Amino acid sequence: DEIKNKAVRIFKTSSVMSTQFRIIDYLSNDTFMLLKVDKSRELYKIFDMFAKVYESREQQRSIIVEQTEENFRRKILCCDETFPIIAGALIQNAIKYSIKNSPVKILISADNGYCYVDVSNQSNYGTRFNDEVFGKGVRLRNDVSGSGMGLYLVKKIVEQHQASLTYQFNDIEDKYTMVTFRLKIKEMA
Repeated sequence: DEIKNKAVRIFKTSSVMSTQFRIIDYLSNDTFMLLKVDKSRELYKIFDMFAKVYESREQQRSIIVEQTEENFRRKILCCDETFPIIAGALIQNAIKYSIKNSPVKILISADNGYCYVDVSNQSNYGTRFNDEVFGKGVRLRNDVSGSGMGLYLVKKIVEQHQASLTYQFNDIEDKYTMVTFRLKIKEMA
């Protein structure tokens, strides 16, 4: 059973990676904007899949995906090729910029015809950023791996889906800062 679970995780990871490489080609010249946003998908399933992939790699960190009963099975229209990049990049950034072994929390909710995904992490970097963080090649820190393209691509894909992405900081008792990125996207009727 453990071998089967590992094989399934490897298959899912390789599937995600092959899609990511194809998308990099689209993104390099903005032709992804021509891709159709026409697939009905459950937000929870998309974010939960990425959470499981990253959690299996992180071993010491929990990635918690939650939704309330009234938000169960909320669907959006999305592009199957680009939308998953949003989930992957937001979760990966939350891991990279969080306090070691602290949890990453993902909350899915809905209100007034919109679905929301909050991806939160505990940070002690003390780095406050602004909208420049969505710029091409912008990095928050040089001691963390990355190219500075993740949030830039996320922002472009959010625009492709006519959605929005915001962030906020909440200081918790002078111990750490809770950083939350919020995706807002129209719910499928």
